[in-house]
Amino acid sequence: MKIVKFFYQVVFLFVISSTFSQNTRILGRITDSLNVPLENATIIASSKNDLKFTTSNLKGDFFFDLRDSITYKIAVSYMGFLDYETEIVPKNQTVPLLIKLISSVENLKNIEIIYK
Repeated sequence: MKIVKFFYQVVFLFVISSTFSQNTRILGRITDSLNVPLENATIIASSKNDLKFTTSNLKGDFFFDLRDSITYKIAVSYMGFLDYETEIVPKNQTVPLLIKLISSVENLKNIEIIYK
């Protein structure tokens, strides 16, 4: 009887540990070209069956918990900067992402102000 109970405890612990090991934490920081953190950048992680999004904090940091061995497209956007995209495949380890956004340079056409 003790052997059966022990067997069920081992199986239970194995199931619990395998459940928790199926996710990978993605940690990242969003900065500009001068390494200034960008607050409230939008970050989206998408795969065929999963979609997660978050924003960066005051220090430009963000994180996701993503499923292992699935290809995710990471997209980052921030007003005044070019969008950034990359693909990752988490593999049961913490993955650091250091993302530098490039300023978008768009010239405005002439603006005419008329005062009466």
